[in-house]
Amino acid sequence: MKKDLTQLVLSVAFALLGSSLEAQPSIVDSILNLHFQRVGGKDAWQSINSYVLTQSGYQISFSPRSITDYGQKEKVKESPKITYYQYPDNYRTEYFTDGQKDFIGLITASETTLYFLSGDVEFGSGMILPKEAHLDLLSSQPFHTIGPTHAFLLAMADKEMEYKGLVEAYGKVCHQIMVSGKSFKHTTNLYFDAQSYLIHAISNVDPPQFYKLYADYRKVGGLMIPYSNTGYKEGKLIERSTTIEIKINQELDSNIFLDK
Repeated sequence: MKKDLTQLVLSVAFALLGSSLEAQPSIVDSILNLHFQRVGGKDAWQSINSYVLTQSGYQISFSPRSITDYGQKEKVKESPKITYYQYPDNYRTEYFTDGQKDFIGLITASETTLYFLSGDVEFGSGMILPKEAHLDLLSSQPFHTIGPTHAFLLAMADKEMEYKGLVEAYGKVCHQIMVSGKSFKHTTNLYFDAQSYLIHAISNVDPPQFYKLYADYRKVGGLMIPYSNTGYKEGKLIERSTTIEIKINQELDSNIFLDK
C-alpha cells in the first residue's frame, strides 16, 4: 500500500512538472512577445488595413556596386520623394523628382501597371507586367514599407522559427532568430536588439548575402516604426531611405489604385 502511494505521488509530481514545462513559452515566443509589447501590441499591428508613407532621400543601386562607388549618376536611382499607398490589398507607389511625378506603380489583385512619365523611355499609357512578375510583386508587398514587424511576423502563417542565440550583429548585441516558410524564397535571419527587442536587422542566409538595417524607431498611432532603412548586398550599400511621414488607417479613395 505504501509503495503504491509513493508511486502515485511520484506520478502526480512528474505529471505536474511535465505540464509546467509544456506551459512555459519557448525562447522564440518570449522574444516575439517582448517585441510586440515594445512595438505597440500584436492586435494593433493586425488591425492595420491602410497606410500612406512618404520617404525622402530614396536611393537604390541597380547593380552589385555600392551607391557610393558610382561616378556616373545615371547608375543610381535617386528620388527626393517617394510615397506609398495601401488600402488594404491595393498598392500605389509614386516617385517624384524636382517636384514632378516621374513614376507611378499600381498593383491590384489582378494586375500590376507601371507608368514611366519621364526619362528616355516613356510609357504614359501604362505597361502591364507579365502574370508571373505581377504575382511575385504582389506577394512581396503587404505593409513592407512600414518596417519588418508586419512583413516577417504577421504575414507568415506557415512560419518556422529557430532561436540561434545571443550574437553580435551589425554593431549591436542581438537575439538571432532564423525564419523559414513557404512564403519566403530565402531563409531569413531576424536580429532583435537585446535591450529594446526592436528589430535591428534582417539578413538572408543563402548567397548573395543581403542585409538591411532599421533605425530611428518612432511611435506612430501607437506603433513603433523605423524611420531609417539601409540595405547592403555583399557588404556594399545598395539602398537607403528616410521616412518623413506615416499615416496609419487612413480612408483612401479606391480610384487612386485604378488609374494614374
